[in-house]
Amino acid sequence: MFGWFRPKEKKLSGMTVKEVMGAIHSKYPGIVTRGEYSPPTHRCSRWILLRGPFYRDTDYNCSILVDATQMYDWAVKHAKNVGHSDEQEEAAKDFFPEWVKNADPNDETVTLLDRSMQRALRNWDLDFVIFGWTRIWCPECQGFTETFERAQQEFQVTQDARKCISYLPEWNCEHGHILRKESDEPIRFF
Repeated sequence: MFGWFRPKEKKLSGMTVKEVMGAIHSKYPGIVTRGEYSPPTHRCSRWILLRGPFYRDTDYNCSILVDATQMYDWAVKHAKNVGHSDEQEEAAKDFFPEWVKNADPNDETVTLLDRSMQRALRNWDLDFVIFGWTRIWCPECQGFTETFERAQQEFQVTQDARKCISYLPEWNCEHGHILRKESDEPIRFF
């Protein structure tokens, strides 16, 4: 498939993600969602709200906060190796490393993401849980749950992501409240 749009003189292994995405976008312009991105002007605090009812995430009863001070190296790698067909999400993803690099480690307030940045990052929430960069708020307990710290420690021992709670279809706090339950979305094939 990649041979259809790859320049004849260049091997796929020598192309960057940006070059591949650019070639796909030029060959299939219909898959590109156009739009301008305006980066946030406020400084990033230590905690970023990534998922939850605030963003109308129907699968989540909890709120997932990610420690921005630990995300810089991941964000640089992510910006280099992942592409989006939505121009605003792509620009938000590219701006994210610069933004978290200057996160204030002493500011314990919660930073809300703009729509494009949240959409560019939301599918990485399970990875952040495994990395141990998250705090998960249970609205029924009115506090942060410790369930995921134990799950993250178990993953460090077993290195088996399938056994990690973050990959289960339903998450519960230690008191049994449902924090996340996967909806039955249809599988999309491209």
